Amino acid sequence: MLRNKLIYILSIIFNNSYFVIISLFIGIIISFFSLIAGFLFIIASVIINLSFSLINSIHFRNFHRELISLPSENGIGRLSNFKNTRLENYSKIINRVLDSLSQEIVQTLENKITSDAIINSINEGILIINSNKELENFNPALVKLLGTNIDPYVGMNINDFVRNDEFLSMIDDVFSTKENKSIELNLFSDEKSILVYAAPFFLSDQEPFNQILVIFTNLTEIRKADNSRKEFFSNVSHELRTPLAGIKASAETLEISKDQSTTEKFTLLILEDVDRMNKLIDEMMSLTQMDLGEENFVKKDTSVNKMIEDTYNRFIFQCEDLGINLKIKKLEQDITIKVDISKIEQVFGNLLSNAIKWTSKDGNINISASLSKTSILFSVSDDGEGIIEEHLPFIFERFFKSDSSRSKVGSGLGLAISKHIIEAHKGDIFVESEITKGSKFTFSIPK
Repeated sequence: MLRNKLIYILSIIFNNSYFVIISLFIGIIISFFSLIAGFLFIIASVIINLSFSLINSIHFRNFHRELISLPSENGIGRLSNFKNTRLENYSKIINRVLDSLSQEIVQTLENKITSDAIINSINEGILIINSNKELENFNPALVKLLGTNIDPYVGMNINDFVRNDEFLSMIDDVFSTKENKSIELNLFSDEKSILVYAAPFFLSDQEPFNQILVIFTNLTEIRKADNSRKEFFSNVSHELRTPLAGIKASAETLEISKDQSTTEKFTLLILEDVDRMNKLIDEMMSLTQMDLGEENFVKKDTSVNKMIEDTYNRFIFQCEDLGINLKIKKLEQDITIKVDISKIEQVFGNLLSNAIKWTSKDGNINISASLSKTSILFSVSDDGEGIIEEHLPFIFERFFKSDSSRSKVGSGLGLAISKHIIEAHKGDIFVESEITKGSKFTFSIPK
């Protein structure tokens, strides 16, 4: 935007009898000094040539009036043609200069608007530091990254804005070497990992380097994902190593034993460990497919009560063998919902397996369905050991085990997979638990 302040040039002619005033925007003079200097020279030449011969002419007075009114809030205007007068050629010359000047201004403004639009649309935070090491400009992404308004800091020395020795040293290096630099820092918060890239900023090929462009890229989520990946592989190696160690020990026992009963016992242990490994691999593959969005869900209309009955039939014999009472509560009036039945069976399987694992002989497990305004609520509850309150926020995380001693068999992936499946059905899953009184897992499926 052009500044509204004007500068006036006063020319005295003929012993103070007449004068000519030329006014121009200071903003234009600053941005286009060379063009305006030429423009003023032409106007001065015209005035000198005209003043002696046309000083008393009405055309000259009109010419003078238009010159004064050329700069306006709408930009730079144009002179009349002054046809059939001695001013016609001069007005054409001045108008050509004015047209050229206007085009330069418009082009500069368009370039600025374009560059501002590009900078403001970039997701990375951007900061411009001038040669005095003062904050000169920034974009909205930097405000979002910092979580605070930066306007009050514009014009402030960078040493007062960022108090980080590594960052300030990097800025000094860029100013002195005129080379690009980058560094990863916990710059604004210990919880945020920021990649900072700084480079000399040239306004044009003709102008010397006098600014630094600093780009801030938030790597926090990337680092979290990287840490999760490392933790994932660490947990996988642990979970695979346990059954492998069991298989190795059983095989070594079989190698030296000739007793038939011992052979049968350890053969069964090997098969159980192999099944455990297969289940772990299947669960990891399932999670990977979900993460990549490659898991296929085939949803069909399914009876709610039939889902409850089928789950009961799958687990009743196992519960009876362990002396656990398994009960169900169906809807009074059955309805159908659209689900991928194989995936929902997997959720029920994970929840029932956990309930059985933590419920003692003569304990109780209940499977139920109920209605809410918008969803069907399915619950699996037990009166087993319960879950420590501090563990509840992490219960659906991968490889998390409430049993810190890992004495109970399981991969720690079942609840994480269940959460993925329910969320893929636009539902929710949560847990309520109290030590020694049991746990209740509930998931919802929209009607």
